[in-house]
This record gives sequence, structure tokens and C-alpha cells, in this order.
Amino acid sequence: MKLKRAAAILALLCPPVFAQGYPSRPVRIVLPYTPGGPTDIVLRIVARELNERIGQPIVIDNRGGASGMIGSELVARSASDGYTLLFGTIQTHGVNPSLFKRMPYDPINDFVPVASATTFPLLLTVHHGVPVSSVKELIALSKSQPGRLNYASAGSGTGTHLAGELLKLLAVVDIVHVPFKGGGDALNEVVAGRIQITFAGLPTGVPHVKAGRIKALAITSAKRARNLPDIPAAAETLPGFEVSPWNGVFAPKGTPAAVVTRLNAQMTSILRLGDVVERLAALGADAFISTPPEFASYVRSDVAKWAKVVSAAGIKPD
Repeated sequence: MKLKRAAAILALLCPPVFAQGYPSRPVRIVLPYTPGGPTDIVLRIVARELNERIGQPIVIDNRGGASGMIGSELVARSASDGYTLLFGTIQTHGVNPSLFKRMPYDPINDFVPVASATTFPLLLTVHHGVPVSSVKELIALSKSQPGRLNYASAGSGTGTHLAGELLKLLAVVDIVHVPFKGGGDALNEVVAGRIQITFAGLPTGVPHVKAGRIKALAITSAKRARNLPDIPAAAETLPGFEVSPWNGVFAPKGTPAAVVTRLNAQMTSILRLGDVVERLAALGADAFISTPPEFASYVRSDVAKWAKVVSAAGIKPD
């Protein structure tokens, strides 16, 4: 009996003791995409700061493929000790559950949300020759010409595609999806006037807007961007419209709560640094700060949100 009682007491004490000594060796963060993209750059900005705070190297492991599922599965099957983490995204944890009938991991039950990192709002843009200057006017034009207007995306199931389908769903308009192999190709088609509409990332879209090649009708975040105050949020016209591709840190299920709490505190501190905020803004990203429970709730709501959009649009993975 005494041995059982001692074991129970030790079990209660282990998580805090473990957290106090964590980390005692390098921490690996798996990015389920290839190097060089915006999410990769965000992770490297955060990882550099995190390395200084925890006193151990942060090893970034790029494991691209299968819409982020290869790297995500690797982490889901890893030890729950805080030494292998995932930098997940709206794709791996928000959209994939609706796109794929079978997944090698459960985005809700196989992970512990640790800390959100950033969001990437998009610009709803049209070719400068399209006779509209607001979301309201675009909706009216679309309704007057059903099936005549096209919108370009970076590919089936991408954030730019989902944004167009959410617009169709909420505004009840008939615009035609034209997928391309990347956001740059989609934007170029609108600049050239071959496609009327696209949702562009801020770093690539804003220069074209300033040059007068395209018009920015709205930003897709819930509120106006601090650095683009004159561009309205689409939600001002379409309540509930928000498309902000996000990313954040996840740990395998069973990771000690004390470790999750410590990592969240460090991430929160990093995302409040002025120079980090500036570097993220240059990428078109906004800091996205939340507690682990808040992040978990956000992920669950995102899964439900995109399930409705994917089902209504009949979206299939490329």
C-alpha cells in the first residue's frame, strides 16, 4: 500500500519536475512543407528567438509532402516529451480533415495545441478594368452576370481557393474558380486582365495595388489591418467572412501540461517583441497570440467552418 501511495505522489510530482528540467537537449520542430515559403520563414524567425530563451538548439526539420500530412503524422507518432513538435497550419489541422476521407492522423485527438503563431490575411483584388470599387459592388456585378466572372487561386484546397468559395457561399454569387499552380501565377493572370478576381498575399498584392494594376476591395481578416487602414475588411459587408491562413505549434497528445504552458509563455513573449512584429509584418503576417485552450478552441471551430465550405463547394484535393 505504501508503495502504491508513493508511486501516486511521484506521478503527481513528475510533470512539474520534468518541466523544470525541460529542455535538456535540442528540440526538433517539424515543418510539414519544403523550405523557403512564408510559413518556413515565420518558423525560423520564431525559432531563433526561442533558441535564446530555452537555452537549447531548435532544429527545424522540413518534411514536405501530401498536403502537410507526412510531417504531421511523424509528430503525431513521436514521443510525448516535448522534444518533437509540429509547426502546423490551417491546411494540416483546419482544411485537410474535410478534403481527405482518410488521414494518417487525427488533427484534434492526436495533438495538443501549444501556441498559435501568425495569421496571413489576404487581399480581395480585381483587375483595374473591372467596374467595381467595393465588395458590395462586386457582389452586385456578380449577381447581374452569373457565371461570367472568374477568380484565380493558387490551387484546389488552398487558402485562396477557400476564400473564393466562402465568398460565393456567403454572398450567394456564381463566380467560376480557375486554379493555378501557385499564388504568383494566379495574381499575374489578374494583372494581365485574363482573370477578373483573385485573393492575393499582402507582400505580392500591395505593390500591384500601389502601381494601379489591380484594385484592392477588401482584406480578409476579421478587422482592418493596422498598416492598411483604408482597405475595409470584407466582413464589414459580409458578416462572418474571415480567411486568414494561420500556423502554430502543436505537440503529440500526452505531452506534459507544464511543458505546454512553458512553451506557450515563451511563444507569447516572442510574438510581442517589436522587431519580431516588424519582421512578420514584412511578410504580410500578423502575430496570433492565444493560450493553449484558446488555440484548441480555434482549431476546432476552423475544422467545422471549412467542412461546410468544402462540402458546399465539392472541393477535391489536386
